[in-house]
Amino acid sequence: MLSIKTSIEDFGCIPLYRSAVPGYSIEELFPQAQWYTGTEDDPWTLREILAQDEDIIYAKLFDRKAGFAHRRVYGDLLNIRRDGYDFDTLVDEGRVSLKERKCMQAVEEAGRAAFSNVIKRNAGFYNGKLTGFDAVSSSLQQKCYLLIDGFGYKRDKFGREYGWAIGLLNTPERRFGSQFIENAYSCEPAESLDRLTRELSRKFPSIPAGKLQKILSGR
Repeated sequence: MLSIKTSIEDFGCIPLYRSAVPGYSIEELFPQAQWYTGTEDDPWTLREILAQDEDIIYAKLFDRKAGFAHRRVYGDLLNIRRDGYDFDTLVDEGRVSLKERKCMQAVEEAGRAAFSNVIKRNAGFYNGKLTGFDAVSSSLQQKCYLLIDGFGYKRDKFGREYGWAIGLLNTPERRFGSQFIENAYSCEPAESLDRLTRELSRKFPSIPAGKLQKILSGR
């Protein structure tokens, strides 16, 4: 039986929901009857488990919507999306907004993966101080400066979990280490894009390379 992890390994990176390329999503690979059942083969449930897998990256990677990437291609994807720039360099060059800077600062100050609602509060997105946290977080994930490093739940006074699963935000640097990032920057972004485009073209030979590059570049 086809598994989600096998699909991610096979494609390298893949959206959770339908994309501009027919057949290129977890949604299309797995029958709708399997979704939102709460069972062990429910893709929506499995995304929480896969987000903690050391070889799987889960984040808003495709048109600011959820998707997966395997570790073997995430370095190339990061190189493409960041265009060779780490976040501090963007700050130094004045190329980030106040909201992006506040969000990243809160993630860094947390010192580890932290609940997105905690990052939202610590970054000043409560009480009308700043707005649009979800959009800012999604944009930073698409640019590969943030990822969802697992899920957790709120707990009541008795320690019982309740409510919806909440994503934990982290940086690729903290999850994978500095050497992984250095390796990602070891070639030009155009080389990374060409490599991933060729790999995806083997899956979708009838789709123009330019269309695949647009999806991979996140632009």
